[in-house]
Amino acid sequence: MKQYNKTIIVDGLEILQERLSYKANEGDLYNGIIKSNNKKVLIKKQKYSSDYLDEVLKILKGKKHSNIIEIIAFQNIKKGKIIVMELADGSVKDLMENNFVLNNETIIIDDVFIQMVQGVNEFHKYSLIHRDLKPENFVYFFNQENKKIIIKLIDFGTSKMENTIYTQNVGTINYIAPELVRNIPYDQSIDIWSLGIIYYEIITTEDFFNGNTIDEIKQQIQGIVQMQVDQKIKKNKQLNCEQKELLLNILKIQKNERINCLQIINKLSDKASIDEDNKWKQAMKDINLWIENQKNEEVQKRIAELLQDDKITQKAIQYFDKLIAVDPKNHKTYEMIADLLLSYDKCQEAIKYFDKWIAINPKNDITFESIGFFSLNIQQFGCYKFIVILIRLLFHNKCQETIQYFDQWIAIDPKNDNTYEKIGFLIKILNSLIVIIPQQVLRNDIIL
Repeated sequence: MKQYNKTIIVDGLEILQERLSYKANEGDLYNGIIKSNNKKVLIKKQKYSSDYLDEVLKILKGKKHSNIIEIIAFQNIKKGKIIVMELADGSVKDLMENNFVLNNETIIIDDVFIQMVQGVNEFHKYSLIHRDLKPENFVYFFNQENKKIIIKLIDFGTSKMENTIYTQNVGTINYIAPELVRNIPYDQSIDIWSLGIIYYEIITTEDFFNGNTIDEIKQQIQGIVQMQVDQKIKKNKQLNCEQKELLLNILKIQKNERINCLQIINKLSDKASIDEDNKWKQAMKDINLWIENQKNEEVQKRIAELLQDDKITQKAIQYFDKLIAVDPKNHKTYEMIADLLLSYDKCQEAIKYFDKWIAINPKNDITFESIGFFSLNIQQFGCYKFIVILIRLLFHNKCQETIQYFDQWIAIDPKNDNTYEKIGFLIKILNSLIVIIPQQVLRNDIIL
């Protein structure tokens, strides 16, 4: 358990501050907890401060943005400034180093990048220029339940161009626009250039400019012409056609030729829409193949991957409803759809089809018997596979759904001994398995 060893007051806010967690050139970072609401925060003690930073923090403080870090409080101190902000899970740089795999979940690069652009767009709406965009200055928040990731822009302490180059780490020079190096007037489009360099890097895992020193990279940026930029993009085999087209529109030497944040967002959104349509076409094709041959393991594997996408799952359910509408009283259709959904851990969706199946003939005890056993995959699998599936269901606390159906089954004819006998047989099987099921699987106190 973390120990907090100091209470500080920032802008009237009482905060429990942890010991130093990270030391950087521009300031020290501490984790903390706001006493009034137990909110976890990050405390940054900035060594260098500027009037410009004060203005940015005043604009952002107390506002909740979709893709900009929340500034909770700040105040000036003798040797700089203390800034209190929401605590993130990590940076985009961390994601890159882990090949965009987070808690065994693969993160879609375009999902990350579009949020980075949205954060910069929100920032630009205040007529501000960030001037130091790089992977380290975007952080992520990962929701364990829905597996969604949120990206937010951070670090608003940049000052003029020369300070930006020489007070940050060597990586900063890689992302700055040509006009900064060439010492000519610039505007918000310098952030667009930086976003383009970041996009190139997170896709290819390569630096756009290579050099051993800041001066070497600076010389490359000073001397580069548009033809060289275009050729570098076009020749890179790791980029697909859409990515190349986007980068060619972002990485323009002439600042007035660069597309803006909204145009980037629109292009990425159009691409996402096309990708989603293509995924659904493939899903529908695979579902139809599965209907024809439910033993096709390759098709099952592809469907499992596609159903990880909630949007695809919803479209699949709409498609299933159309199949049912063709012959609403066909028991096999309900069974087949529920089987598919349950097999890929879509338990709640499967239950809806069980209920629709029951609704065809609510007093048919054979229906309840089939569903009860079917929910535990007894009919579909042999003993070994049954045990594996049962453990998975218990782990997800899904046995209760099956028992609910048995209760409804009994309610049809409470005095039918045969019904209790069949249910008792099932419970006997389950109890015999409890011995071999790890206790952590039963952590939700499931009682059979």
